[in-house]
Amino acid sequence: MKRMFPIFIAVIVAITLVFLFFSSDMDILNRHFLSTFGIKTDLKPVSQEEIIIPSEFDSVFENYNLIQLEAGFDLNDYKGKKAVRYTYKMLNFPNNERKNIYADVICVKNRQIGGDICCTDIDGFILPLNFLETSNFN
Repeated sequence: MKRMFPIFIAVIVAITLVFLFFSSDMDILNRHFLSTFGIKTDLKPVSQEEIIIPSEFDSVFENYNLIQLEAGFDLNDYKGKKAVRYTYKMLNFPNNERKNIYADVICVKNRQIGGDICCTDIDGFILPLNFLETSNFN
């Protein structure tokens, strides 16, 4: 039995190393995803919230999906699915006099399926992720 102990420890260490090697840090993946749209953010999200994409879209969600479609995403394929919304403070919004501008990433099973740029001020807005690419602010 004493001979098995080192083998047991070696197996546990190997499994741990494989897990660490193949596991992914969603913050790194999400920031990279946002960077493909020219978006720079803080390192960590200001919030992470589990959501459910509605099974039936009302007019508000239909309009939100139009924003997704502008950036090349479509949430119709994910109706009724559990998702996670990561919200990051956006650092490079053009002419940024506002302090409350964020970039959201929506993930299903650790895969980015959409997102938006939003301002939470009283006169806020919501824009597609490709806003920086399609605007004249480049």
